[in-house]
Amino acid sequence: MRRIAMSVGVIAAAAMMGLSCSTSAYAATGTLVINGKEYHNPPGRTCIAAETLPMEVSNDLDTLVFIYHTTDCSDDEPYAFVPPGEYSKYDDGRGVMVAPSA
Repeated sequence: MRRIAMSVGVIAAAAMMGLSCSTSAYAATGTLVINGKEYHNPPGRTCIAAETLPMEVSNDLDTLVFIYHTTDCSDDEPYAFVPPGEYSKYDDGRGVMVAPSA
């Protein structure tokens, strides 16, 4: 009986750790700048629409950002990406999605 209680306790602790880490695991660290507007520590897998064209992206995050033709990032796949520490300008980019950070 003690062994079952120990196993249940270990499983519960692991589940609690998983829940507490799951939300922060996808947040990027740093600043993303799109057309002069700053986004601090943006969540991963969130689409940010560009308000004007051309779209200028400065990626000072710890992860990639993906560029899409649509404002809701609903394309089948991104057409470009901006690595950490880089700047790019896109005449036809309309949405930016932050890659999940591990």
